[in-house]
Amino acid sequence: MESFFHFAVIGAGASGLTAAAEAAKRGVSAVVIDNLDPPAAKVLISGGGKCNFTNRNASSEHYLSANPHFCKSALAKLPPQDVISSFERGGIRWEEREDGKIFAFSASDICKFLIGRAKEAGSVFHFGKAAYDVERDENGFLVSCKGGNIRCRCLLVATGSPACPAAGGNDFGIKLAEKFGLGVIPSAPALVPFRFAETAPVDFSDLSGIALPVCIKTAGKRVKGRLLFTHKGLSGPAVLTASLYWNAGEKIVIDFLPDDSPADFLKKLKARKDKRKTASALSELMPQRLAARFAALLPKDKREKPLTELPDKLFSVLEDGLKRCAFIPSGTDGYAKAEVAKGGIDTREIDSATMECRRIPGLYFSGEVLDVTGELGGYNLHWAWASGTAAGRAAART
Repeated sequence: MESFFHFAVIGAGASGLTAAAEAAKRGVSAVVIDNLDPPAAKVLISGGGKCNFTNRNASSEHYLSANPHFCKSALAKLPPQDVISSFERGGIRWEEREDGKIFAFSASDICKFLIGRAKEAGSVFHFGKAAYDVERDENGFLVSCKGGNIRCRCLLVATGSPACPAAGGNDFGIKLAEKFGLGVIPSAPALVPFRFAETAPVDFSDLSGIALPVCIKTAGKRVKGRLLFTHKGLSGPAVLTASLYWNAGEKIVIDFLPDDSPADFLKKLKARKDKRKTASALSELMPQRLAARFAALLPKDKREKPLTELPDKLFSVLEDGLKRCAFIPSGTDGYAKAEVAKGGIDTREIDSATMECRRIPGLYFSGEVLDVTGELGGYNLHWAWASGTAAGRAAART
């Protein structure tokens, strides 16, 4: 059995459902195909079940791409306030948190809104019916699906990335792009915890649960935020964002006291005749167990001496260790724990205003399948809305 639609979307996630709604409300027939039923599983688990659906600071500087200018057009056409207003009209309650992050009260409400908006616009759903292959001919595209094939004039691939396979992450879109001869930037896990280094200047083992604000430098990028020690490595917002810019084999440099100078602090205590040991004094600036680990940077015969008996040059040693702690992580927790994957379809293949493939008219790509990856904080979902909106509107015009 075969059916025809003007616009077919493979992938019923944030971007695909948005595109279908935009196209259908402009009067064209649209169908959304997804192997999951119910769909949008990644949206459902995002933000710890609260869904950080946009960020007031959404702009190109918060995205990584081989072409940093590509995302500007779509982002400019859908500012964060437009997203917030649209969701408000759909009954979504939200709250603003630090750094411009906008959270819904419930991710399930977001999923219901996305599906309901597309359905109300007239979209047809083929959920639980995986797309196996796509062929192109003079009439458009033929999508081979479980339960019947679909012909369409325009096809959007919004299948996401290999990240978070438990919520449906896969490489279908990448393989399809390669089949059609399109360029692809190699993928890698991003917004993902680091594994401990095999050799590090400080022993970070057995510190699971400790968290503190830090500054991390990697690949020329500087990230501030909280770091969390886990039993396997480092996590927390600062680490996840840093992982977006980090490449395997590169070092990271952590400043564990970005707002303090430990050397100046210890010198002042020494001048006041403070007789505490170094670890005890540093615990005023950071968690006690972590302070003890850094105090171990001192020579063994100095660790148990009071501050009044230590030369100032040793405070400089601690300063260097605390504010310039450099090492190479042994790796990351991989796609299974990654929130997104960086890399994807080379944006040189895609029109930035419409998301249409330059060499294959009628073929569109949007969302995470493209080489546009946002930092932690609602940026990736905002890109899903922006690129999906651009693709859906463009497909309706053809």
